[in-house]
Amino acid sequence: MIDLNGATYVTIDGSNTFLGTTEDLTISNTNTGGVALRFINGASNNGIKNNVLKSVSTGTNGIILFSTSSAATGNNSNLISNNDITMGATLPGYGVYNWVRQVR
Repeated sequence: MIDLNGATYVTIDGSNTFLGTTEDLTISNTNTGGVALRFINGASNNGIKNNVLKSVSTGTNGIILFSTSSAATGNNSNLISNNDITMGATLPGYGVYNWVRQVR
């Protein structure tokens, strides 16, 4: 659904009140291979807060996916706070999945 591809300093705040903490925005993916949010290619310093995040992903993608990165620093300093990470119509494989590249 939302692909933060190399994105920096993006905030997705689902509250509809000033400085609020209500979860008024729902981000939902009904594709069994899809995620609600993906961080990829050096996505850093992003904030995701006050949302309802849903997916039915049956693989290792999860609802939130920290994916591969072409940046040497990877996908870092991203904050996920006060979100309802939950299933869609079916139970997903993972809530949050972090793909780790091994360097030898």
